[in-house]
Order: sequence, then structure tokens, then C-alpha cells
Amino acid sequence: MPDIETGSRVEIRAAGHGDRRAVEELLVGNSLPTAGVPATLDGFFVAQNGDDVIGATGLERWGSYGLLRSVAVDERWRGRAIGRRLVERALDDAVSRRMEAVYLLTTTAFQRPGRTDPFARRSNSAKPVRKARSRWSARWRRWPRPREA
Repeated sequence: MPDIETGSRVEIRAAGHGDRRAVEELLVGNSLPTAGVPATLDGFFVAQNGDDVIGATGLERWGSYGLLRSVAVDERWRGRAIGRRLVERALDDAVSRRMEAVYLLTTTAFQRPGRTDPFARRSNSAKPVRKARSRWSARWRRWPRPREA
């Protein structure tokens, strides 16, 4: 999908062994842990522009559950929905793997300057900021996945 601002093509794909260094650099650059990142990058996805890996996230599998970890985007590419696309790709993978639930643990996701809660939205009136049902929250509400009969 082309980036609207630059016209560059950004591809979201499964990470491969050759992406390890770039993924680790993104994690370190975003103050995220590299411990526990599998050598094969199994369950990881990257955003790529040309030859550059500009974003990454991982989905760890724990039985029938998943843990979304390490959503990181190069700061030069932030604000272009790349993180959102990475999360959506990871959630699509969770559905295809028939995971019952996916969890996100974070203590810092919205504490950095300029970062805002993606589930919050300002209304067009002078009302205060409030939680809103966004596309993301709609996807999260589907977890746990309904059991089949």
C-alpha cells in the first residue's frame, strides 16, 4: 500500500531470519525488550519500504492464546498508520491460527510525548475526550473468539 505522504510503497509481511538485525534495532530504538525474540522471528511481522524495515511487531503463541508484543515503528515513519497495519496483520494471523484470545501488556505505550491513545477520539463539539469504538477496539472486542458449535 502506498504511503500517502511520500508515495512510497509500504509492505507488511512475515519476518524472516534476515530481518533479525533490523527488528532488534527497531526494538532497541523504541526502548522495547529484545529478550525472548525468537531466533527465527516466528510470529513476527515487519513493515518494509524498499530494502528498509521500518516497523515490526510480534505475536507470541502460548497454547491457544497470543501475546502481542513489541509494536515498533521507525520514528521517521510514525503517524502513517504503519503500527495499526502491523497490529491488524498480527490479529489476522491470530484468527488464522485459531487463537482464543490475544493479550497486550504495556506500561509505556502512551507515555511518550506525542503518543495518544488510539481508542480515544475528540468529538466535533467542545465535549471532553472520551473513549470511542474505533476499528481497533471493534477487533479487540471480538476476543475471545466465539466458540464453534
